[in-house]
Amino acid sequence: MLSVDNPKPISLINAWLALEALQPQTFPKQDKLIKDEAPRRKRGEPAKVPPRRLLPFDIESGQMPWESSYGDREVLGLPDDVPIRWYIPIAFIKMKEAVSRLVSGIEPDGPERERASGVAVLSLVPFDGKGFPLPSKALISSFGWACGEVLAGRIGTLHRYLDIEESLRHEITDPLHELAPDGSQVPTTPRGFKASMAKLMHCMNLPKELLERPRVAIRLVGDSEKDPVDILNSFFLRDLHRVRGTLEREGGSTPLDSYLAIRSPASRKDVLSDKAVIEDLVAPGRTPMARWPAPKPAKLVTLQQAAVNAAVETLADGGLLSINGPPGTGKTTLLRDIVASVMLERANEIAEFDDPAEAFSQVELVAEGGQRHSVYRLHDSLRRLGIVVASSNNAAVKNVSAELPLAGNVCDQAPSPISPGRRRLFTGVIRPVGA
Repeated sequence: MLSVDNPKPISLINAWLALEALQPQTFPKQDKLIKDEAPRRKRGEPAKVPPRRLLPFDIESGQMPWESSYGDREVLGLPDDVPIRWYIPIAFIKMKEAVSRLVSGIEPDGPERERASGVAVLSLVPFDGKGFPLPSKALISSFGWACGEVLAGRIGTLHRYLDIEESLRHEITDPLHELAPDGSQVPTTPRGFKASMAKLMHCMNLPKELLERPRVAIRLVGDSEKDPVDILNSFFLRDLHRVRGTLEREGGSTPLDSYLAIRSPASRKDVLSDKAVIEDLVAPGRTPMARWPAPKPAKLVTLQQAAVNAAVETLADGGLLSINGPPGTGKTTLLRDIVASVMLERANEIAEFDDPAEAFSQVELVAEGGQRHSVYRLHDSLRRLGIVVASSNNAAVKNVSAELPLAGNVCDQAPSPISPGRRRLFTGVIRPVGA
């Protein structure tokens, strides 16, 4: 159990993981799972097959989607070199009934009752155009598994979802792999699909009355490798799991230790009552060498400048700093000066390379759905100079990241060296920072 006075870091992360496991992506109805994507075509061109379309599917019809006219290349007018893929939900869970069961089992007489509506996908499995399953790319719902665990009285296991996800994926998709009498694999049949539905219900310990059988299938046409449904689970699950692993293997970093209260500050200073603290923070020697070329009035007030100086110094070698203030008091304004300071440090580091391209190395990554993406890794000397704008409130992120590159945030009358031409260059460079 957690102790308020002496929380254990791993216990904190496990509690957070448990909460995130119960955060599903919901949809009003099955037919709202995706929006059909209209094909792009030039004026005068004949109609094209939509690259993404939600189609009706009834497992009781005895026919899988690729066996219908929706998967017939001749009917669709598709050449053999244009790929078709299918994504079929194995089952849905009815959110109103599921949440009611959860709340009743955990806190039936609580002052606030959670309410939910719509449905959530429990598993989404891709198939190629001929109906062969691609089980390694199947998406599994953490909510479905966690809901079953709670209903079975195992609430203490919810943090383990990612530890068992792969075995869960294997068990649910295994019945989709069907063989002919000669041992060769054949496309998935309604029988195999129903067996997968039954296996899902068993693996997730979910009562039949909470489930909806699928009535839709998603057809993708073309080379896109993007999953049609981007999110089944919480954004934070994998990051938190990685944090827990780091804590178990190596211990935390300075910012993480501060965030989890593993490491408390050596002393506390009251900037409002102790003038000596403010005088020390705003001393000229502590002020960064770069400032944001903001429109007039560009001068920061005393506490804003103190916060900038404290941030630059405290975060130089890792740390955590909180800046609080009511709306409209200049928090975003002072952040621009912190960004300017980081940009100067990054420029100084890049200037040390004989060729700026040496600061980046190409890395190929495999995403959760199996897609491959190329990204560029920063040189170690630059990795501490990144800026991530994150919040549980999208508007707060937009206030910083979307407003930062705007031309109106750079002074028109800025003196040399920010000449009009260089001002355009500055906004061109800063725009990707806020992208």
